[in-house]
Amino acid sequence: MAIKAFNPVDKTINSGRETFNFTIKTIDYTTDAINIATDTLTAETKTFNSTMKTLNTKDKTLNSATRTFNSEAKAKNTQSAFYAIRAHGKKTGKIVSNKSFYVYIYNAKTKIH
Repeated sequence: MAIKAFNPVDKTINSGRETFNFTIKTIDYTTDAINIATDTLTAETKTFNSTMKTLNTKDKTLNSATRTFNSEAKAKNTQSAFYAIRAHGKKTGKIVSNKSFYVYIYNAKTKIH
């Protein structure tokens, strides 16, 4: 009779063990899912960082091209200014060479605005 009295206790203990084991398995599955998500996030971060490096390189290239363009535009504007002077001033007939273009020397009475 004493043995039968312990059966419900044994069943409760076994049920508790099964619940505990199930909880441990659930935690293991959750941990696996978190690890997979972390690996995915790490891979996506590497991809993002690589993309950012590419964009930064393209940005540097664009900035360099912009500086070149601005430098060429400045040179062109300087050259255009000399041509504008030549077109509107009163020339003496003397020409001064400046490598890429010619500049007329004007008499002192000519006003340039």
